[in-house]
Amino acid sequence: MLFSKSLLCAVTALAASVSAQSSSSADSQIALAQLSLSAAKLIPNPIKQEYLSLEAALTETFKNGSVDQPGTTLSVGTTSTAPTLKLTIPDSAQSRFNSSTKYTVLTLDPGAPVEPVDKKVVRHFLVNDVPVGSDGTLDVSSGKNVAGWFATAPPLGSGTHRYATLIFRQPSDFNPPASLTTPDKNIVIDFSLSDYVEQAKPGPIVAATFFLQANDNEAKAGSSKSVSAVPTTSVAAASVSQAASSVSASIQNLAGSATATSKSSSGSGSNSASRPLSTHVLAVVLSVAAIAVGAALV
Repeated sequence: MLFSKSLLCAVTALAASVSAQSSSSADSQIALAQLSLSAAKLIPNPIKQEYLSLEAALTETFKNGSVDQPGTTLSVGTTSTAPTLKLTIPDSAQSRFNSSTKYTVLTLDPGAPVEPVDKKVVRHFLVNDVPVGSDGTLDVSSGKNVAGWFATAPPLGSGTHRYATLIFRQPSDFNPPASLTTPDKNIVIDFSLSDYVEQAKPGPIVAATFFLQANDNEAKAGSSKSVSAVPTTSVAAASVSQAASSVSASIQNLAGSATATSKSSSGSGSNSASRPLSTHVLAVVLSVAAIAVGAALV
């Protein structure tokens, strides 16, 4: 089944609206990621709502292309090697991205948006214990490589795939089972994100993005078909603005909650304080995303 043109239209319009408003605003970029993940049907399957606590925007840079905004379309030839990853972190969240905290990087492909998806996910990349530099760059080379980059290459006729990269903030007691830490050169084509989260307990997803990609021959065959983003542009602009305000308030509250928790607790290493806030923000985001996608379907 081909990727819905309406959804592609919605994602494109969301990206365009943020670029027009303020491409340098970290809050707007985070809001765009939340809205786009929903519009592309990556939420709630395979990415469950409760996994998300987005606090930074993520940029992927490949040798011949980059994902500056979620939903960027890349050709197969541009993604043959692993990307460099960089976070754009709001000032209010800087203290939460310190040198002592490590991250798990996971790239997966749930294919085109068809159901059921849980057992059709392909794992393309998995690295644990990744540190983040003062400039926001994730030093993947210093992490523990579980699954090296498996080049993306959608089969002919399989439609437009969604390749999502997720950044998990590892808890201080992160200790996944050996089966999820031992280097594995084999591609996993039946990866279950829900099983992985349950078994590895990698912490919340604090940054995420995705790119779209179809088989090159399939993409060429459909190159003459244009997709208009006009129906959602005005709605998406208001949606992103509203979501960005919620994101900003949430991150500031997270910082305050973390400070209060550190003073009143011996520090369990959990991220429980962030969950109610992130869930509330995501509920708002999903509601405005639904409006944007609904407009695209008209």
